[in-house]
Amino acid sequence: MSRASRGQSALIARLRAAHAPDGALTYVRGAERIDLTGRAWFGRTVFSRIANAGGAAVVFGDRDYLIPKTELPWEPKKGDVVEEVVNGTAQKFEVLPPATGEPDWRYSDPGETLFRVHCKHKGPA
Repeated sequence: MSRASRGQSALIARLRAAHAPDGALTYVRGAERIDLTGRAWFGRTVFSRIANAGGAAVVFGDRDYLIPKTELPWEPKKGDVVEEVVNGTAQKFEVLPPATGEPDWRYSDPGETLFRVHCKHKGPA
């Protein structure tokens, strides 16, 4: 393993530990369910900023999940669902592209080993 690969693996491990959801995390496509608990984590993409009269900005962005490519047997696609247990309640986040024209997902690293999946909260699962 190259020095760069070891560094990338170490960074992914640190991010996973620091930003992992507190509850269960499941990727759903049709009848297929993949448990991602402890293997995927939160990301954040800011899609728009609107300054208000007081000078502060209101920032809009939905939830992103960072998922190692090895954890899914296919690429993410619009309409897939990520179920996450938040404060003891299962919540549903649908894979959807943001209104900015960005795709529903993209690679989050130069080696294309990590999916950044854009999701919108759809309510309780």
